[in-house]
Amino acid sequence: AALEGDPRIPPRVVRAAVLLHIAASIVPGLDRDRRERSFRGADVIVRRTRDLLPRDFQRRFAMAAIYFWQAETPVAQVVATLDDALTRFGADADLLLAQGTLWETIATLRDDERPRPSAGKAVGEIVITGLPGQNAWEGPQKIHRRSAAVFDRVLKLAPDLDEARVRLAHAQIMLGNNADAAAAVAPLAVSRNFGPDDTESPVLYLAALMHGRALLAAGSAHAALTSMRRAQSLCQQCQTPRIGVSQALRAMGNVGAADELMLGVLRDGRQPLSQMDPWWEYPAGQWW
Repeated sequence: AALEGDPRIPPRVVRAAVLLHIAASIVPGLDRDRRERSFRGADVIVRRTRDLLPRDFQRRFAMAAIYFWQAETPVAQVVATLDDALTRFGADADLLLAQGTLWETIATLRDDERPRPSAGKAVGEIVITGLPGQNAWEGPQKIHRRSAAVFDRVLKLAPDLDEARVRLAHAQIMLGNNADAAAAVAPLAVSRNFGPDDTESPVLYLAALMHGRALLAAGSAHAALTSMRRAQSLCQQCQTPRIGVSQALRAMGNVGAADELMLGVLRDGRQPLSQMDPWWEYPAGQWW
């Protein structure tokens, strides 16, 4: 009955059906086809029962759908979902963050993996399209510039949205603006005092990682080493900060210690990891 949009169904029952399908789509060990089928079931219910569901619930589901599809499917599906959400709910900070995150991903794809650009619809200063514009194939650098501008706007709307700082730093690193990248995440990577709960924070881990990467690229190896070690303390089994520490040591001239650390990474790489490195799933947005 919920799938048919029956108005006699109480909204709380419809919401429960949506959440049940979402829960079924993220069961550990489920194959991709069954995950997608479960989530599409939730999407169908939401689309057919919009008159029964609160607007905020629909918006939050749209956000979940954007990040689910970004982790699971070709980019074209994400573009369509994001376009629909921007059209229906407007360009708030969360949806702009999702748009910039998608552009980041598009910039890393091969030409044959990218969806074709759509015309889009202008709403104020925002172009309602998941792609960076009509000239989306001008190259990754231009796409990174566009995503950096979006993340900067997100921070003006929501200064406490820490993920936007991390992604702004990454975009600036890709553009070679390493001083700007380091400055973007300094409030998280340097100024913040870390507590015991922060070892579970992917955002703080990634902030320290980006800070170290930007400093290393800028030639500040000693400062980069400090940030990479901070990142390592936040994700002790992650390979990425260990490699970053090795690179910083090498840049400082400590080749022996750098090589020894890399040999340890290679040895440990043969063992199953009990801790997933958030950097490996970074393109998937908030999926991590």
